[in-house]
Amino acid sequence: MNLVYDHDTFEKMQDRIIKEIANVIKNQLEANNIGLEVAREITADATFEIAAIIDGSLIMELDGKTVEPILTFKSNEDALVWDEGSSWMHEVVYGWVYDLFPESHQE
Repeated sequence: MNLVYDHDTFEKMQDRIIKEIANVIKNQLEANNIGLEVAREITADATFEIAAIIDGSLIMELDGKTVEPILTFKSNEDALVWDEGSSWMHEVVYGWVYDLFPESHQE
């Protein structure tokens, strides 16, 4: 398997995965009749925490050693797309999540 550095493709793929995670959380909250404002806040906070784990921003250890995920995406049968270092989804997750709740924006 080959690692292919492609910042633009990686960014699009990480956007897609975290948006899907946020959608799943939002849909589950809505299915359980959670109010709009509470659903938005829980979706944002839970998505942020999941993104921080995937990004390696949350310090984790296993057997006394640091666990640091490095996100990659399959682009074809023998290539993985990556961007140097860890992903950065947690940095922009609140904007993505609030876009899922346009009816709750206070202008």
